[in-house]
Amino acid sequence: VLDSEPLTVDLFDGYGSLRGFVYWDRNDNGSYDAADSLLTGVPLILLSGNTPLDTVLSQTGGQYGFTNILSTGYGLQLDTAALPFGLVPDTVRIDTALVGCDVEVLANWRVRCVNTTEEVTLQACPGGTATYNGNTLAAGEVRSFTLVNAAGCDSTVTVTVNTLPTSTGAVTLQACPGGTVSYNGNTLTAGEVRSFTLVNAAGCDSTVTVTVAAFPALQIQATAVESCPNRPSGSITVAATGQGPFSYRINGGAAQAEALFGNLASGTYNLLVQDGNGCSAESRATVTGLAALQAQVLNAELSCDADSVMVEAVIASGDDGQVQLLWDDGSTAAQRLITQPGDYRLTVINSCDTLRQTVQVRYTERPDLTPIFVPNAFSPNDDGINDLFRAFASTEVRVLSFDLMVADRWGNLMFRTQNPAEGWNGQLRERQMDPAVFVWHLKATVQHCGQIMELNEMGDVTLVR
Repeated sequence: VLDSEPLTVDLFDGYGSLRGFVYWDRNDNGSYDAADSLLTGVPLILLSGNTPLDTVLSQTGGQYGFTNILSTGYGLQLDTAALPFGLVPDTVRIDTALVGCDVEVLANWRVRCVNTTEEVTLQACPGGTATYNGNTLAAGEVRSFTLVNAAGCDSTVTVTVNTLPTSTGAVTLQACPGGTVSYNGNTLTAGEVRSFTLVNAAGCDSTVTVTVAAFPALQIQATAVESCPNRPSGSITVAATGQGPFSYRINGGAAQAEALFGNLASGTYNLLVQDGNGCSAESRATVTGLAALQAQVLNAELSCDADSVMVEAVIASGDDGQVQLLWDDGSTAAQRLITQPGDYRLTVINSCDTLRQTVQVRYTERPDLTPIFVPNAFSPNDDGINDLFRAFASTEVRVLSFDLMVADRWGNLMFRTQNPAEGWNGQLRERQMDPAVFVWHLKATVQHCGQIMELNEMGDVTLVR
């Protein structure tokens, strides 16, 4: 028995090809003939299951092919999106298999016309027309057309012309009272209503009714406060009614939100107020000038036979309604009861100035009154008549202090007394003085009507024998 070596068999994968062509069956007889057309540029997809492996385009003559591919099962799919409109294949997928080596499988693709229908909707204004493919159709008309599509297949198109509705609209605008507003190039006044025939977005007539409403009326009232004469202190307050917020101007100046203008001198001012709608109103206001502060208080005399006297302050000018009076004793009334002579101070104040005055109250003067009478001669001869030289106080005064001196012409003191009742008898050390002229000097304090009077007087007296 002879033994042989083991037999080894190598098995190799088989390879083959998938080929075919794509044609348009123009006469729709189910087979390729001279009347048909081969299609170029149609994508064909090689699949393994549903997974694309490769894609080729049909070449001139409609030919395509997948060559030198592994012998196994495949799917072939035609991309219908690349076909001219109206052409459809008999099938979109062919499943086949390559078995063995150098095997070739043929798979041809037949496509054919499918008559299509299409709905087209056009629009036209009432009574108008629309054009489709060179044909004029009236508003509301429905018409069908049989056309040849890009693939040469019949296509039925049904065209419907819808009638556009007529449109109407209303527009409300607003304007300042007495003002105007523009609409579509037209000027309308506040309160006006006007209709316009326009062309709408669809090109049809459209009726628009425009109403112009007036904004709430802006009304202003200005109140002025007078200015001081010595500085600009006046003011103007503007009260506005209407739609806020408001802005205020004076004499063409910058706008401000505050309705008060202060530190104004006397004069006439132009005011402009604008409301939240952009409407404006004008007015004029006059700031008057307050007169200078002047007060009058007359000096008074206190009579000897009266206990008091009334003084009164009178505001001559500058009374702004805020005048205040203040006496030096703290009282604030215009009248003041004075019981003693003296200087009394009054302060007068208004919103602009401060005035200070002094009122003098004096006892009523007696120009004929001689508080103390001193004679100019005496005769000390013991006849009981004018024997003493002395001073005589008036019955209307009260002597508070007294000092009387008598001297000769050489300044020798002859006599001195502090008692108004005492007098000089013309003797010095009990010796009679010869007739001569002597000098006297009187210093005294007396009270008259409550008034203290200081006396300091000199004179001469003649001693007569």
